[in-house]
Amino acid sequence: MKQFTLPKKIYFEKNSVSYLIKMENVERVLLLTSPETVEAGFVDIVRSTLQKRKNFVSIEVSAFGKENASETIQSNIDLATQFKADTIITVGNTPVIKVAKEVAGATGIKHAVVPTSSSLGQEMIFESTKTLLPEIVIVDGQFIANQSSKRVLTSGLKALGNAIGSYLSEESNDYSEGLSLQATKTLVNTLELASATGDYDARENVHNAAAVAGIAANNTAFTGGFESVLNSLQTGENEEKAEDIVNYIGLENVEALVGKLTALKALAS
Repeated sequence: MKQFTLPKKIYFEKNSVSYLIKMENVERVLLLTSPETVEAGFVDIVRSTLQKRKNFVSIEVSAFGKENASETIQSNIDLATQFKADTIITVGNTPVIKVAKEVAGATGIKHAVVPTSSSLGQEMIFESTKTLLPEIVIVDGQFIANQSSKRVLTSGLKALGNAIGSYLSEESNDYSEGLSLQATKTLVNTLELASATGDYDARENVHNAAAVAGIAANNTAFTGGFESVLNSLQTGENEEKAEDIVNYIGLENVEALVGKLTALKALAS
């Protein structure tokens, strides 16, 4: 028996962060983030959004780096307990989200995530019994609109790895395959434009596609990466499924897909 797992609610499009104004039972928020995210002004956006609620909200901000993950997890578990948080809101990229899922899993506190990178879709991935999928995921394009060209590309390649790899996976299924194909098509056709021009719509499409690819990867047990996917395509593995991808995207053959992926990789280097 298989199961398809999703967060309870997913909000998307620009200013979807405004959902936090009406999210139920929010009075004491532990906001988990990174110093870089604070500096980018994203924490201020979330804070000002919470301040628009009808009720007063107490906010405790915990900003941390990538070092000593186990210590960071425990210290934030302790902080959540001491602060008596009723809600954890995570604003950040993959490392921050991974820590936050551990904290939410250990404390049982409801959890909302606002991802600030279009990468692995970490907000959609259930990794172990110690973690919980967030109840709420907010995929808001304004949080990735001003990223550097290189970051858009490097993050997008990770998303492409999830999108293609989840379709090639032996665990792919009727529920995941459409997500995998559409995410792949969007990323292949949009990533270079999103990176090179900073076009808002293109970057928002990439952000959404990364989240969708994360859902597909989560439900197909795909844990590989872009390089493993590229190697698989180059060596002719899963040839029939690779042809499915090519036909869906509208490319001539698998070699053309490999060429596009190799060109994107070169731009990111």
